[in-house]
Amino acid sequence: MLRTIINILLVDDDPGDCRLVELVLKQAFQESQFALATAGTLADGLDRLQGGSIDLVLLDLGLPDSYGLDTVDSVCKSYPLLPVVVLTGLASEEAGLESLRRGASDYLVKGKFSKEMLLRTIRHSMERKKMEEELRRERENLVSVFEASPVGMLLMNEGKTVVRINNIAAKLVGKAPADMANLQPGEALGCIHAFAHSKGCGNSPACASCKIRTTIEDILNSVQGTSRIEIQPTLNVNGTEVRPWLEINAEPVMIDGKKHVIVAITNITDRKKNELQLAHLASHDSLTSLINRRMFEEMVDRALARARRGTPSVLLMFDVDYFKYINDTLGHAAGDDALVRIGQIVREQLRSEDVIGRMGGDEFAVLLEGQSMPEALDIAERLRVNVEDYTVSPDLGTIPTISMGLVEIDGQQDIRTLIVRADAAMYKAKNQGRNQFCVADSPVSLPVQE
Repeated sequence: MLRTIINILLVDDDPGDCRLVELVLKQAFQESQFALATAGTLADGLDRLQGGSIDLVLLDLGLPDSYGLDTVDSVCKSYPLLPVVVLTGLASEEAGLESLRRGASDYLVKGKFSKEMLLRTIRHSMERKKMEEELRRERENLVSVFEASPVGMLLMNEGKTVVRINNIAAKLVGKAPADMANLQPGEALGCIHAFAHSKGCGNSPACASCKIRTTIEDILNSVQGTSRIEIQPTLNVNGTEVRPWLEINAEPVMIDGKKHVIVAITNITDRKKNELQLAHLASHDSLTSLINRRMFEEMVDRALARARRGTPSVLLMFDVDYFKYINDTLGHAAGDDALVRIGQIVREQLRSEDVIGRMGGDEFAVLLEGQSMPEALDIAERLRVNVEDYTVSPDLGTIPTISMGLVEIDGQQDIRTLIVRADAAMYKAKNQGRNQFCVADSPVSLPVQE
């Protein structure tokens, strides 16, 4: 159980962020349940922690005297038993994930968490740290640890046989604890590969790469534990195949002079879904669901590296002709629908390895992986014809067209130069009458379709 009053230290130099966190805390807790202290620098925060009265730290990564993951290292290494929840922005979500590997209990994205999420994160962070401390200090008192644990727990012997299971682990796979005992781990958890071989768990080809099994074997062959391994097994739960995300923490323990392994299993499916959603938001355009400019440029960078090794590609940029007219005549909703549909039409004409992204406004870009310029010109004509067949408004006869510019990615030019050249070729096509395409420095024009 948590204490009656939770003493929270917020280390953040932004007064606005501090007020927002305090407001959400007041919504999540009764004021009598928590006490909030603040520090504007890492040095001030470490000074406050020396008093020993803090139960949990909310830690911003951008402080006047410390920045990024060094901040996490400073707190977690000095106070390894203290729950630390990192506060990060959407753009630095990767830093939030890395902070978990460096000892933080969890992370929250600023401005994206509700009172329920904050309350759950604080409780889970404190309970997890409490559990970790108990595992180190009370390994011999396994029964109480198992039943009090907020996560699923398995105990396995040297033969990798499950000898004890708590109710949370059993509930995770829809079984009774007694039905999981005396089985190999894959059989106990209902892994589909455990039953794919007549000899059972450990004999299927997929078992050779099973992280649970290899982790247990590694621990039995050493004296060190393993923490925070994330896996997504396919389990048979009550006759239905499911693929939950699980976090595995494992430690060796000695029982009656024999080595055992205690495994903690946490269902992190919701967290992984949130991570994937945030990653999608950071890399995709919210209107068209195509990748955004930043992600597209990363893909072009990779194509540049391949081109330097002898595999050229083609960059194609296009925008919608008379898009302002569509917006002004039919409204912005119709304009948005047109952008979405044109993106879909172009995507449908590309191979799976090709990439399309929205660069902003009505401007798009296509990366034609491993294509020569003659092949790219055929694709450009196909795109032109298919977009021309699309009618925004049958009643008004509004038919959008696109103007395109192409440039070869040969590894000799950087990404900025490529984009500038493709953009210039695209505008050359527009100036020549629209509904056509031009190759950078070498125009290829088609008659404008009336």
